[in-house]
Amino acid sequence: MTKENLANDLKLFSKDEVAKLLSCSAMTVHRLIRDKKLGHYRIGSRVLISTQHLEAFLARNERTPRIKATA
Repeated sequence: MTKENLANDLKLFSKDEVAKLLSCSAMTVHRLIRDKKLGHYRIGSRVLISTQHLEAFLARNERTPRIKATA
């Protein structure tokens, strides 16, 4: 494992940073954590999400394109 890979694996994001990456609100990220859909680390009162947790979440939740129903 190279230093660059190690640094990427150890990257931790706050709820606000994950919200920006996912284009959603911090409350949505909070709900995903509360519902155990998004892994996280709790250090004191801080909640941090690792790159691995985020990648696993995205892999499980690949979105299929919505097709607008025509009436």
